[in-house]
Amino acid sequence: MKKYNIYCCGEGGQGIVTLGQVLKIAGVEANLRVIGTETRGATMREGSVTATVRYGIPEEGEEIDERSHMYAGRIGTGTADMIIASEPQEGLRWAFYANEKSIFVINEYPMPTADNLVGGVEYPSKEEWMGRFKTLSPNIHAMNASMIAKENFGGFQKMNVVLMGFAMGCDPNFPVSMDLMKKTLESMWPKAAESNIKALELGYQTAKKNQ
Repeated sequence: MKKYNIYCCGEGGQGIVTLGQVLKIAGVEANLRVIGTETRGATMREGSVTATVRYGIPEEGEEIDERSHMYAGRIGTGTADMIIASEPQEGLRWAFYANEKSIFVINEYPMPTADNLVGGVEYPSKEEWMGRFKTLSPNIHAMNASMIAKENFGGFQKMNVVLMGFAMGCDPNFPVSMDLMKKTLESMWPKAAESNIKALELGYQTAKKNQ
């Protein structure tokens, strides 16, 4: 069984917990083994929020039994196949989960915290944070998901869905298909299905244009 580990991180209010939930539900719909964790109780604005998603992908002809199940929702240091960061500084905070093959998916819209604004901690420039990520992996993909959401939907609320579509487009081997992800969004929020699918496609197409 192949494993695919996703580490999602960001600040409170950016929809990281929801992003993790969507990815997990879509994985179940794709008949994958799915397990994960998420931050609960610390999701105030400017607080650090994380979610892990672990997919177990049966290989062709593999006979699956309970011994092949994944029991740990957390992932080990250096074992993330993909890190999705809804904020650059948060991506740096949790970058120790990456390895030289990890795919970084970064929303480049900055959200300085109180530490940056009044605590004297300098917020890194795009050149600085991009340079730091490149010391860990060559697979760095950045886009301004927040501004795409604002321009198309009047606010930042769908930033996480735009970023998820972007992440899917950055890895041709992403375990969940676009069609299945669209069906998952439809089933979770039927009244907002049209706008969520549009947000997903905007992110996905941005990734494809950048390749």
